[in-house]
Amino acid sequence: MLKEKLITEQEYVQAKEVDVSKTLRPRYAESTEIAKSNIRYLAYTQGVLQELKELKYNINNVSMEVKTFFDKIIQRNRKRSLE
Repeated sequence: MLKEKLITEQEYVQAKEVDVSKTLRPRYAESTEIAKSNIRYLAYTQGVLQELKELKYNINNVSMEVKTFFDKIIQRNRKRSLE
């Protein structure tokens, strides 16, 4: 930003002094609740990821939100009925 003259030298020096690692929040996908859910529905998650790859999405370099028709309540009830 300094090279493009969007900020001044003073703003650049001040910005470099800020430790941004102290303000980072955990990534959404790494939260405990999501991790548990991913393990529980691993086969489904892997299937969705595979389909995205087949559609030529680069899932490693793009931040995306994928909406599906997966319903955890229906799956939970289905699992209980099979037990």
